[in-house]
Amino acid sequence: MVTQSNPATGLNPPLPPQENVLINKTGSTNGFAGYVAFIPPRNWAS
Repeated sequence: MVTQSNPATGLNPPLPPQENVLINKTGSTNGFAGYVAFIPPRNWAS
């Protein structure tokens, strides 16, 4: 559990855009946590 603030630091240089990404949102809303997966589309016809 975090009881004090933590400084944010930027990535320099920033990371290039990623195709397969899992984003995790934790805790700050009464213990709510959620995940979002961004998966690039596939060409299923070939």
